[in-house]
Amino acid sequence: MQNMIIKIPKTLSLIGSFFLASSSALENQLSSFIFFLQSNLMNFDLIKEFIDEISPDYVWDLGANTGLFSRIAQQLGATTIAFDIDPGAVEKNYLQVKSEKENNLLPLLLDLTNPSPGLGWENQERDSLYDRPKPDLIMALALIHHLAITNNTPLEMVASMFSNLASWL
Repeated sequence: MQNMIIKIPKTLSLIGSFFLASSSALENQLSSFIFFLQSNLMNFDLIKEFIDEISPDYVWDLGANTGLFSRIAQQLGATTIAFDIDPGAVEKNYLQVKSEKENNLLPLLLDLTNPSPGLGWENQERDSLYDRPKPDLIMALALIHHLAITNNTPLEMVASMFSNLASWL
């Protein structure tokens, strides 16, 4: 894996300098893409090691997007729910789950700043997010800044919410 991290940017840099030699804006985009690849490849190993170490049975991936990191937990045997606010990302994740016949990964649409309350007769038929079985691990990769900055939620409230939902974050 480490060799891959080194080779991909070199290859992309060569391709980029060949095709994009005169465009600094496009070179900047290529540099951003290379950084994205490097970061995610390194994150895969870190996340896999962490999940492997704590061996969760049940994982929630909040802000999962298309489930890239959810699949690490799922492949390590954890039943995983991949929550995201973006319907397009959830649909892409669902279509991949369906095409790959992934049994223990469930993509769901969720606005964490306005989660579903208890529903049904006397609000007892379907539990709210906070009354459902708690996961062993919550992954919130690249999510906290959205809650704190975009939604103006104080970090103390974000931390409290996570600590009430799972033992591991």
